[in-house]
Amino acid sequence: MKIADMTTEHAADVLITVIPEIEPILRDGELQAAWAKRTADDKEKVNAGIEIIKTAIPVILGKYRENSFRILGAINQKTRDEIAGQPIMTTIKEAVEIFTDKELLSFFIK
Repeated sequence: MKIADMTTEHAADVLITVIPEIEPILRDGELQAAWAKRTADDKEKVNAGIEIIKTAIPVILGKYRENSFRILGAINQKTRDEIAGQPIMTTIKEAVEIFTDKELLSFFIK
């Protein structure tokens, strides 16, 4: 669910839940180093994107799995256990929606 589609009440609850969960992810040095490799060249953006994914997925699912499940749950009005037990393609779809939600990301990334 995109933040623009949320009620003010739901968005407030999401931000209260998500901020402490996402902070350690955003401060992770390994993820910051991967993110810093982005460039303006389109070909290099693809390569940098691949590197970010190769770095981010293992770090996020290894070190921050619980945080990730709670973030997805808060945004999609599900429990942590519902996220953990749902089909992987549902989780991927929800994660992609979050990472392409410019309004939501603007709270955390400049």
